[in-house]
Amino acid sequence: MGFALLFASSYFSTLTPQGGSQNVIFVASDYLTQGELYRLGLIKTFFYMLVFLIAGTPWILWVAG
Repeated sequence: MGFALLFASSYFSTLTPQGGSQNVIFVASDYLTQGELYRLGLIKTFFYMLVFLIAGTPWILWVAG
């Protein structure tokens, strides 16, 4: 179940320029620099991790219990 949530939210797609097809377009068009992409990817990854830990853990424990 956790892996399905991770894939549905594109958990690692913005972490690196190679992680998702949209990142190549952003960097190639000079819309974002690689440094900005890594920074934004790190912020997004930590945000999703917090959401899954804060909301997902109690929900899984409630469903499984």
